[in-house]
Amino acid sequence: MCEWKEKSKYVRYAVVYRFIFFELVYRECCYGCKFANLDCQVDITLGDFWGFENVIPSTVAKWNIKVQDGVSLVMVNYEKDRVLWEETL
Repeated sequence: MCEWKEKSKYVRYAVVYRFIFFELVYRECCYGCKFANLDCQVDITLGDFWGFENVIPSTVAKWNIKVQDGVSLVMVNYEKDRVLWEETL
């Protein structure tokens, strides 16, 4: 778990990996993308999760997510980039 500067917000990294491993975040077109794997050479992965409320409705209620605002994913893949990301918050 990572604590952000605003103490009321937390990120659970395990949730991101559950989405990937249970194939909850891929669209059909993602299966043909050369970057759609854990061995990609990018520093930061960004994504939108349209339909989140239909896939994991219990999470919407648990975290009080306003789905009309959208659900975004930021996955920082290297330690040097994690430091940079945390400095920008």
